[in-house]
Amino acid sequence: GKKAGDEWMHPNRVEELEGVTRQQAALIHSQALKLNQLQGLLDYALQQRSDEERADVARIGQLDEVIGVKDLANRDLRLEVKELEDALTAARVEASATSHDLTSKAIALEQSEQRCKDLAAALERTLADSARLKTAAQRAGTRVHEARKDTLDRVSDAEDARQALSTTQASLTALDRWAGR
Repeated sequence: GKKAGDEWMHPNRVEELEGVTRQQAALIHSQALKLNQLQGLLDYALQQRSDEERADVARIGQLDEVIGVKDLANRDLRLEVKELEDALTAARVEASATSHDLTSKAIALEQSEQRCKDLAAALERTLADSARLKTAAQRAGTRVHEARKDTLDRVSDAEDARQALSTTQASLTALDRWAGR
Protein backbone atom coordinates (compact mmCIF):
# COMPACT_ATOMS: atom_id res chain seq x y z
CA GLY A 1 0.00 0.00 0.00
CA LYS A 2 0.65 3.50 -0.42
CA LYS A 3 1.59 5.77 2.45
CA ALA A 4 0.32 9.25 2.86
CA GLY A 5 3.76 10.87 2.32
CA ASP A 6 4.59 8.73 -0.69
CA GLU A 7 2.71 10.78 -3.22
CA TRP A 8 5.12 13.46 -2.54
CA MET A 9 7.79 11.41 -4.10
CA HIS A 10 5.98 10.68 -7.25
CA PRO A 11 8.25 11.23 -10.30
CA ASN A 12 5.87 13.76 -11.79
CA ARG A 13 5.64 15.41 -8.57
CA VAL A 14 9.44 15.41 -8.21
CA GLU A 15 9.79 16.90 -11.65
CA GLU A 16 7.20 19.42 -10.86
CA LEU A 17 8.98 20.29 -7.64
CA GLU A 18 12.32 20.45 -9.40
CA GLY A 19 10.76 22.77 -12.01
CA VAL A 20 9.32 24.98 -9.27
CA THR A 21 12.70 24.89 -7.53
CA ARG A 22 14.46 25.86 -10.75
CA GLN A 23 11.94 28.64 -11.32
CA GLN A 24 12.38 29.84 -7.78
CA ALA A 25 16.17 29.58 -8.17
CA ALA A 26 15.98 31.53 -11.45
CA LEU A 27 13.67 34.05 -9.81
CA ILE A 28 15.98 34.27 -6.80
CA HIS A 29 18.97 34.59 -9.16
CA SER A 30 17.14 37.28 -11.19
CA GLN A 31 16.11 39.10 -8.01
CA ALA A 32 19.68 38.77 -6.69
CA LEU A 33 20.95 40.35 -9.94
CA LYS A 34 18.36 43.10 -9.65
CA LEU A 35 19.24 43.51 -5.97
CA ASN A 36 22.91 43.61 -6.96
CA GLN A 37 22.14 46.26 -9.61
CA LEU A 38 20.03 48.20 -7.09
CA GLN A 39 22.85 47.93 -4.55
CA GLY A 40 25.28 49.25 -7.22
CA LEU A 41 22.90 52.10 -8.05
CA LEU A 42 22.40 52.80 -4.35
CA ASP A 43 26.19 52.74 -3.77
CA TYR A 44 26.65 55.04 -6.79
CA ALA A 45 23.90 57.37 -5.54
CA LEU A 46 25.37 57.33 -2.02
CA GLN A 47 28.84 58.03 -3.46
CA GLN A 48 27.45 60.89 -5.53
CA ARG A 49 25.56 62.14 -2.49
CA SER A 50 28.76 61.90 -0.46
CA ASP A 51 30.69 63.69 -3.23
CA GLU A 52 27.99 66.37 -3.38
CA GLU A 53 28.07 66.75 0.40
CA ARG A 54 31.88 67.06 0.31
CA ALA A 55 31.53 69.59 -2.52
CA ASP A 56 28.85 71.42 -0.48
CA VAL A 57 31.14 71.41 2.56
CA ALA A 58 33.99 72.71 0.37
CA ARG A 59 31.67 75.37 -1.14
CA ILE A 60 30.46 76.30 2.36
CA GLY A 61 34.12 76.56 3.45
CA GLN A 62 34.87 78.73 0.42
CA LEU A 63 31.76 80.82 1.12
CA ASP A 64 32.86 81.15 4.75
CA GLU A 65 36.28 82.33 3.52
CA VAL A 66 34.64 84.75 1.07
CA ILE A 67 32.32 86.02 3.82
CA GLY A 68 35.35 86.41 6.13
CA VAL A 69 37.25 88.36 3.45
CA LYS A 70 34.12 90.42 2.72
CA ASP A 71 33.64 91.14 6.44
CA LEU A 72 37.28 92.23 6.75
CA ALA A 73 36.94 94.36 3.61
CA ASN A 74 33.72 95.88 4.97
CA ARG A 75 35.40 96.60 8.32
CA ASP A 76 38.38 98.20 6.53
CA LEU A 77 36.01 100.12 4.30
CA ARG A 78 34.02 101.35 7.32
CA LEU A 79 37.28 102.46 8.96
CA GLU A 80 38.34 104.24 5.76
CA VAL A 81 34.90 105.87 5.44
CA LYS A 82 35.17 106.97 9.10
CA GLU A 83 38.65 108.38 8.43
CA LEU A 84 37.34 110.18 5.34
CA GLU A 85 34.36 111.53 7.30
CA ASP A 86 36.72 112.71 10.06
CA ALA A 87 39.03 114.31 7.48
CA LEU A 88 36.03 115.92 5.79
CA THR A 89 34.79 117.25 9.15
CA ALA A 90 38.27 118.61 9.93
CA ALA A 91 38.47 120.16 6.44
CA ARG A 92 35.03 121.75 6.95
CA VAL A 93 36.10 123.14 10.34
CA GLU A 94 39.35 124.44 8.80
CA ALA A 95 37.47 125.86 5.82
CA SER A 96 35.01 127.52 8.19
CA ALA A 97 37.87 128.97 10.25
CA THR A 98 39.68 130.05 7.08
CA SER A 99 36.45 131.56 5.76
CA HIS A 100 35.92 133.35 9.09
CA ASP A 101 39.57 134.51 9.02
CA LEU A 102 39.26 135.66 5.40
CA THR A 103 35.97 137.41 6.22
CA SER A 104 37.64 139.14 9.18
CA LYS A 105 40.61 140.09 7.00
CA ALA A 106 38.27 141.32 4.24
CA ILE A 107 36.38 143.44 6.78
CA ALA A 108 39.70 144.75 8.19
CA LEU A 109 40.90 145.47 4.64
CA GLU A 110 37.64 147.24 3.83
CA GLN A 111 37.99 149.28 7.02
CA SER A 112 41.66 150.04 6.17
CA GLU A 113 40.67 151.08 2.65
CA GLN A 114 37.95 153.35 4.09
CA ARG A 115 40.48 154.76 6.60
CA CYS A 116 42.92 155.40 3.71
CA LYS A 117 40.16 157.13 1.73
CA ASP A 118 39.26 159.19 4.81
CA LEU A 119 42.94 160.05 5.39
CA ALA A 120 43.40 160.92 1.68
CA ALA A 121 40.35 163.21 1.86
CA ALA A 122 41.68 164.75 5.09
CA LEU A 123 45.10 165.21 3.43
CA GLU A 124 43.43 166.90 0.43
CA ARG A 125 41.56 169.23 2.82
CA THR A 126 44.78 169.89 4.75
CA LEU A 127 46.68 170.60 1.53
CA ALA A 128 43.89 172.93 0.36
CA ASP A 129 43.88 174.63 3.79
CA SER A 130 47.68 174.85 3.64
CA ALA A 131 47.53 176.43 0.16
CA ARG A 132 44.90 178.94 1.38
CA LEU A 133 46.98 179.67 4.48
CA LYS A 134 50.12 180.07 2.35
CA THR A 135 48.28 182.49 0.05
CA ALA A 136 46.87 184.30 3.10
CA ALA A 137 50.36 184.36 4.66
CA GLN A 138 51.82 185.76 1.44
CA ARG A 139 49.12 188.44 1.37
CA ALA A 140 49.67 189.14 5.07
CA GLY A 141 53.43 189.30 4.43
CA THR A 142 52.83 191.74 1.61
CA ARG A 143 50.54 193.84 3.85
CA VAL A 144 53.08 193.66 6.71
CA HIS A 145 55.83 194.70 4.29
CA GLU A 146 53.69 197.59 3.01
CA ALA A 147 52.73 198.52 6.59
CA ARG A 148 56.39 198.41 7.63
CA LYS A 149 57.36 200.53 4.62
CA ASP A 150 54.50 202.92 5.41
CA THR A 151 55.57 202.99 9.06
CA LEU A 152 59.18 203.62 8.06
CA ASP A 153 58.01 206.40 5.73
CA ARG A 154 55.95 207.90 8.58
CA VAL A 155 58.86 207.53 11.01
CA SER A 156 61.08 209.22 8.43
CA ASP A 157 58.47 211.94 7.91
CA ALA A 158 58.12 212.29 11.69
CA GLU A 159 61.91 212.48 12.01
CA ASP A 160 61.98 215.11 9.30
CA ALA A 161 59.14 216.95 11.04
CA ARG A 162 60.96 216.71 14.42
CA GLN A 163 64.12 218.10 12.88
CA ALA A 164 62.12 220.83 11.22
CA LEU A 165 60.43 221.49 14.56
CA SER A 166 63.75 221.45 16.33
CA THR A 167 65.15 223.86 13.71
CA THR A 168 62.06 225.99 14.06
CA GLN A 169 62.34 225.95 17.87
CA ALA A 170 66.00 226.89 17.61
CA SER A 171 65.07 229.64 15.21
CA LEU A 172 62.31 230.80 17.55
CA THR A 173 64.67 230.71 20.50
CA ALA A 174 67.17 232.68 18.50
CA LEU A 175 64.44 235.17 17.52
CA ASP A 176 63.26 235.38 21.12
CA ARG A 177 66.80 236.11 22.20
CA TRP A 178 67.25 238.66 19.49
CA ALA A 179 63.93 240.26 20.22
CA GLY A 180 64.57 240.09 23.89
CA ARG A 181 67.69 242.08 23.78
